[in-house]
Order: sequence, then C-alpha cells, then structure tokens
Amino acid sequence: MKRPAPQADKIAGVLAEGPATTAEINAELAWPRKLLVAHLCAMARRGRVRGERMGNDHPTRKLWTLIGDEHA
Repeated sequence: MKRPAPQADKIAGVLAEGPATTAEINAELAWPRKLLVAHLCAMARRGRVRGERMGNDHPTRKLWTLIGDEHA
C-alpha cells in the first residue's frame, strides 16, 4: 500500500484537533485553496476524511472530519 503524502499528514494533523471547515484548515496551513481542496477530495476518496455540506446557502462550504475521529 502507498504511504500517504506528507500533505495529507499535515491535513490530518489539523483535523486531529476536531472538525474544521476548508477555510479553517486553509488558515492553519496557508496553502493555495485549489491545492488544499484537491488533497481533501483525495483523502475523502481514500476514506481518511468525510466532508459534510454546511447548509443550502453555501453548497460548496464543507465541514471536514477525520474518519474514526472521537469528535465525530
């Protein structure tokens, strides 16, 4: 099995503190938004994180949670 990218480890480190929005993760890591979203989507496809929509007024705003996280 492939080892997760170091970027995925950094995202997982931020999410280990609890669920966070894309904006909150971006504030912590200061990465370009498209890069961050690409990594979050890849992690979701691999089953490491779950993204839940935050209301209908902002269909693209998501709250990200580590799968198996005690905060979920």
